[in-house]
Amino acid sequence: MKSLSRFIRRITRDEEGSQTVEAVLWLPVFVMFLSLVIDVSMVFNRQSEFNRIVQDANRSYATGRLGSEDAAEAFIKTALGNFGASATVTTSLIDGIIFTRLTVPVTDLMPINSFPIFRDRDVVVANQQLAEF
Repeated sequence: MKSLSRFIRRITRDEEGSQTVEAVLWLPVFVMFLSLVIDVSMVFNRQSEFNRIVQDANRSYATGRLGSEDAAEAFIKTALGNFGASATVTTSLIDGIIFTRLTVPVTDLMPINSFPIFRDRDVVVANQQLAEF
C-alpha cells in the first residue's frame, strides 16, 4: 500500500507532458486559422488574376481584335478555364465605353472551403475602357 501511495504522489507532482496538453488544446484553433488564411489568400489571388483577364478582354475589344461583345465574353470564359462554368460575364458598349462585369462564386475559389459565412458571397470584377475603334 505504501508503494501505491508513493506512485500516486509522484504522478500528481510530475509536470512532464503538461506542454503537450496545451498544444493539443491550441492545435484546432491554429488549423482553423491556417485554413482561413489559405482560403482568403486564394480568393485574393484569383481576383487579381480575373482582373487581368477582364482588362485583357476589354483592351482587345477596344482595339478591334475582338469584334463584338459576345466575342469578348467568350474570350473571358475561355481564359477562366475551370472557373468559367459558374461565372457570369456581361460586356456592353455604351457611348464608346466598354463595360465588363465578371461574377464568380467565392466557393469556387476556396480550396478548403471550411467557413460557411463565405458560401453566399461572390467575387465581382468590373472594368471599363474607352473604345479606340
